[in-house]
Amino acid sequence: MTDPLFLGIDGGGTACKARLCDAAGHVLAEATTGAANTLLGSERAMAEINLATNKVLEIAGLPQDRVIEVHVGAGLAGLSLQREQKRLSEIPHRFAGFTAHTDAYVACLGANGGKDGGVLIAGTGSCAAMINKGEFTSFGGWGFLVSDQGSGAHLGRAALRYALLAQDNVRTQTPMSIWIMDEFDRSPEEMIIWAETAKPGDYGKFVPRIFDFAREGDAAAHELIQATADDLAEYIRALARRGAKSVCLIGGIAEPVKPWLKNDVQDILGPRLGDSLDGALLMARNTLAKRKPVGTTEPLGSSQ
Repeated sequence: MTDPLFLGIDGGGTACKARLCDAAGHVLAEATTGAANTLLGSERAMAEINLATNKVLEIAGLPQDRVIEVHVGAGLAGLSLQREQKRLSEIPHRFAGFTAHTDAYVACLGANGGKDGGVLIAGTGSCAAMINKGEFTSFGGWGFLVSDQGSGAHLGRAALRYALLAQDNVRTQTPMSIWIMDEFDRSPEEMIIWAETAKPGDYGKFVPRIFDFAREGDAAAHELIQATADDLAEYIRALARRGAKSVCLIGGIAEPVKPWLKNDVQDILGPRLGDSLDGALLMARNTLAKRKPVGTTEPLGSSQ
């Protein structure tokens, strides 16, 4: 009988990241595939998980039939909705075990090494979470349409809105707004057509250049990034009020946005002990050991 394999999954609105480890905790392989936000479809999320599994097994030099020995811990964006939990639980899988929870849960678990603490995810989306005295709570993260303040997707959309206002001479033209309109051949109609099918990750693709423009002194970029930082600060202060002694700020825009946070918020930030994949792997191990994830009565979507 071979030792079990453990696969950690971090599925977000931009990418599905996977890390395969052996029973001793040694990393065998890592891979990245497409978006695995369950709000884009639980079937799509599972398809990306399966694709990522195939890739890490191949990279590790292991035969594909060893998938039946893999215990998966998956942190997935959008899984806070009971509707998506139900849909995901109804999808058959080929693993030795499969446990899914929210991306916020595994991020919090990993960032704090399985101990008490808070986390704020600032990536394509945003979500705040904490483990306090063994209890897990989260807020925000209800999706791009009605939530996710302080996220990369919101920042990207705000920049497009600014560019349209500048095009209409309502706001001041800046290098950032000119660049954005150039991306759409200076046609508002082209932007609208693009927006009709755009996903959160599509808006997030504008974010690196927005930060570049801010560093170059673009007033509009500065304004939008400061608003993003202020939105994130509200989450961090809320975590502190709820008992989080420290908060880890993680995600794709975490590092570039940190300097924009006010001093009182900077004082709440703490060191990150691990990443979301560490948390997902810990959840998979806990499930195999018949231990429940911290702060939950049952893993979401757990099956053996």
